[in-house]
Amino acid sequence: MTFARAVPAPRSGTLVELRPAASGLIDDVAFEVRERRAPAPDEIEIAVRATGLNFRDALNAMGMLPGYAQTIGGECAGVVARAGAAAGFAPGDAVMAFAPGQSGSFVTVRAADAVPKPAGLSFEQAAALPAVSMTAIYALERVARLQAGES
Repeated sequence: MTFARAVPAPRSGTLVELRPAASGLIDDVAFEVRERRAPAPDEIEIAVRATGLNFRDALNAMGMLPGYAQTIGGECAGVVARAGAAAGFAPGDAVMAFAPGQSGSFVTVRAADAVPKPAGLSFEQAAALPAVSMTAIYALERVARLQAGES
């Protein structure tokens, strides 16, 4: 299946975001322009270069996950556009981040949900890692209760 849509041109201070359709049809997914917001002191705004979309996003776009907000997006990679005073990042830093429910040209996340992008990875490769990494960390630390020195 091919998904092709014209991406609207954002105005200054806005972002373009992929939004699910009320119809629940994947063919009706569309782009929407909305206002950007300034990051809080512990947040960063990322100019997104790549977004990781997965099966969960497809199910959400079709309204097939009861009890979950119908949103698309969860991980991205890009360059910090703006940073809160306590964020620990600066504009221009390349990062990858966990950004639940966000699939825009700009996303704002807690700085704790972002890490520097490894230099050897493309933005596309880095965008595919946050959810997988968090799943592995959760499984090892919380489910398996793996301790330092164990394997």
